[in-house]
Amino acid sequence: GMLHAAKNDWAKLFKRFLHLDGKRWNNYEIRAIGNDITLSLNGLVTTRYSEKDAKIDRSGVIALQLHSGPAMEIAFKDIRIQEIEPKKILFVTHSAGFRHGSIPTAHKMLTKVGLDSGYFEVTATNDTDQLNPEGLKKYDGVAFYTTGDKAQFRLSEANRDYFIKWVKDGHAFAGFHSATDTYKDWEPYWDMIGGSFDGHPWHEDVTIDVEDPSHPSALHLDTQWTIKDEIYQFRNYNRDRIHVILSMNPKSVKGKGKRKDGDYAVAWCRAFGKGKVFYTSLGHRDDVWTNPVYQQHIEGGVLYALGIPGYEADERPGLKKGPVEFTSLLDGKTLSGWKAVHDGVWTVKDGVLTGRGKQGHLFSPKRYRNFHYKAEIKVGTNSNSGMYFRAQLAKAPKRQPRWPDGMEAQVNSDHGDPVRTGSLYMYKKVFEQLIPTGEWGTQEIIAVNNFIVLKVNGRVTVRGRFGYDKKHFEEGHFAFQQHHPGSEVDIRNVVVRELP
Repeated sequence: GMLHAAKNDWAKLFKRFLHLDGKRWNNYEIRAIGNDITLSLNGLVTTRYSEKDAKIDRSGVIALQLHSGPAMEIAFKDIRIQEIEPKKILFVTHSAGFRHGSIPTAHKMLTKVGLDSGYFEVTATNDTDQLNPEGLKKYDGVAFYTTGDKAQFRLSEANRDYFIKWVKDGHAFAGFHSATDTYKDWEPYWDMIGGSFDGHPWHEDVTIDVEDPSHPSALHLDTQWTIKDEIYQFRNYNRDRIHVILSMNPKSVKGKGKRKDGDYAVAWCRAFGKGKVFYTSLGHRDDVWTNPVYQQHIEGGVLYALGIPGYEADERPGLKKGPVEFTSLLDGKTLSGWKAVHDGVWTVKDGVLTGRGKQGHLFSPKRYRNFHYKAEIKVGTNSNSGMYFRAQLAKAPKRQPRWPDGMEAQVNSDHGDPVRTGSLYMYKKVFEQLIPTGEWGTQEIIAVNNFIVLKVNGRVTVRGRFGYDKKHFEEGHFAFQQHHPGSEVDIRNVVVRELP
């Protein structure tokens, strides 16, 4: 379970090895995707490693070792491999109008992002000679960082029409910054991308509001992101046609733009026929392209557009912008509005909610549908709890086992149940201890219809669509669990942000 290149905690790993039985078969899994390597033994993650040296080969043979030294016996069976074939992206930076000085940096950074992700490879070009039926056969998607209208960005009418059809037939399109300063006079293009450049009133430190924290391009962000860049305003834009991911907070900038509605979207996505479109207006500056936060933003956007499994997203158009602030669900002094069921003992002191005693659950006053919900949690030795969401208070069972109907984000550090904090119970299991026993950690749940994301201390542990079945509920209460006598759970800073 150790990786030669990684700095492993040998003491902790040795304790894990004590649970391996040399008399039975053990499952060993290696996941190497781009620059990320994960090793697992019997479902338990033993090593995570990210290779920062881009010169290291990302391909090679698989070899099994019989180590030198005393005589030993080792056996392998059921050796399987599932290869990931990188998608192909054509990155076009043809500048028939203004040419941005950051284009060479953009070439390098998008190529690096693709290589590090392991999911796509980039062919970067300043030319347009592959934007035709024959040239596009080699690619799964196209990205634009371009400028110029029909008179300058000279594709034949047939090739222009084919390109739009190609995307609509099931391919990816990603637009960066001035991609909306392209074909402003050609409706099929601006209809596809979602708007046209209409000036850049701001080039300063701005606050970006995260409207959809569940989108792969925003999963790494908090509710707001401060960045210095050139910020666009748009015409031929209407959020009724797109799904807004990020927008500028108008209160964070000097001066006003042209839009009477004050709607200054920064990044969005949309389904386009069978294809997918992602656009971000950020990317004017070199230091934006070299910013790891921006790189994660565009990586998530491109992977969404390519349709990579696990990078699905909400695409509903026309959602109104709501507040980005979180609301506290506990006053830190009382259980006002919360309802305890069964036999658990719940108390609040100095801002901390504690669960003790026999099994029981504590339900929130209100029901929620779509939301970003988080809490800091600490559990004791051999303790077990859970953060239920969309739980059904009216159906709380009266007899054992007293598990309410709903969905549960597991809270467990060392209890006999091997399913640990970060798991979506009954759907996705995490066996790694992400929050040590007796220590505070933060678990987050983002739920948008049947798309669910779980994070533990900022790390995404669950991401994907989970079908509407008997275990899935569209709306319900939040609930905390006191699992069994002797279990100890402490909870604080319980907050929620409702999403459309």
